Amino acid sequence: TETETETETETDGDSKSMSLEELMEKNIFISDHDLKAALRDGFRLFTEEEELDKLDILDLQRFAIESLKLIEEQKDLWYKTSIFVDREKGLRVTATSSCIGTTAIGHLSSQDNLKNRFCYRVRVENFNQPTNDDANNVFQLLGRTWKIIEDREMSEENEDDREFTVNAPNTGVVGKIPVIKPGEAFEYMSSCDLGTQSGTMKGCFHMAIVDDDTECAQVGDPVEAFHASPDKLFELNVAPFRLIATGAESKFIS
Repeated sequence: TETETETETETDGDSKSMSLEELMEKNIFISDHDLKAALRDGFRLFTEEEELDKLDILDLQRFAIESLKLIEEQKDLWYKTSIFVDREKGLRVTATSSCIGTTAIGHLSSQDNLKNRFCYRVRVENFNQPTNDDANNVFQLLGRTWKIIEDREMSEENEDDREFTVNAPNTGVVGKIPVIKPGEAFEYMSSCDLGTQSGTMKGCFHMAIVDDDTECAQVGDPVEAFHASPDKLFELNVAPFRLIATGAESKFIS
C-alpha cells in the first residue's frame, strides 16, 4: 500500500540538463574497492611525509574510518536511487528510498503480521532555462500511477512476485497539484509497505503543459488542466528504484 505524508518542498533547481550517463562520465565513477584503496594510499602517503604527533594520527584515523562509512552509505543510496530524464520536455525525476521500520497489519503485532515500511523521496526538476517566453515549458503535476512489486524469492513461500497498482491520475501528490516552472523543482516524501524484504517501485506522473500564470493548487480546487486537450497532457516516467529492508542490504548490495 502507498501512504502519503504531508511533507513537500518547492525549491529552485539547477537548470542544466544532464543524463545519468553524463553524470557517470562527469564524476568518473570507479569501483568501491578502488576508491577505498585510493583513500588508504592517500592516508599512508600523508602520514609518511608529514611529522605528526599521536593526536594528529588519531584524528586522521577517525577521518579515514568516517570516510569509508560515507562511501558505504553513498553506495547503498545509489543502489536505491533512480534517475529519469525527459530531454524533450526538459524534466528530470530522481527517486530514492529508505526503510524506516516495520508496521503491524491491523491490530495484530506478531512477526507473521509485520510489514516493512519504506519512505521514498521524489524530486521533479524543470531544468529548462527561464526566459521571457516560457510557452510549453511550464508544467503542472496532476497525479501519479505507481506499480509496487514485492520480491517473493526471498520469502519462505515459493510464490511469484506480487504487483500492486496505485492509479491516482487526478489527485496530485501529498494533497498538492503543483506547477513547476523553468528553473524550479517540486519534491515530496511518501511511504509504502511491503510484506517482503525487498521490492521495486516504478510508475509515472500525469502531467500537463500549462500557461506561465497558472497557480499551484490543492486537491479539491478547480484545476483547469484536468480538462486540457490531449496534446497538452503527457506521462513523465519514474524509473524503477529498489526497496530494501533494514538488515537485508548485504543480500542485494555487494
